[in-house]
Amino acid sequence: MNLVCGLVFTQGLSRDLKKFAALLEAGNARRAESEKFHQAATVIQAIYRGFKTRQSLKKANTAFSRFQRSFRLVYLSSVSCALSCCTSAVPDDTVLYCVM
Repeated sequence: MNLVCGLVFTQGLSRDLKKFAALLEAGNARRAESEKFHQAATVIQAIYRGFKTRQSLKKANTAFSRFQRSFRLVYLSSVSCALSCCTSAVPDDTVLYCVM
């Protein structure tokens, strides 16, 4: 409920007053209706753009995860192969430092 000038307005009356204020601001009923549709179209576009952005970010995240996974598999397999080749000819008490 809204309190204006000591009068209590319910939600319905408040909504009607907002419509009336928009009508007065627009100048005529046709323009007010056009502004209402324009506002609704803007909201629909914003929702759609948000949906498409979230969808593309999800695809990019999946693709990047796949890339990381494949890179790690290739990199780790090459490192383990290099270490196994290096360590086979080195005595057990030697410390190895690998620089990639």
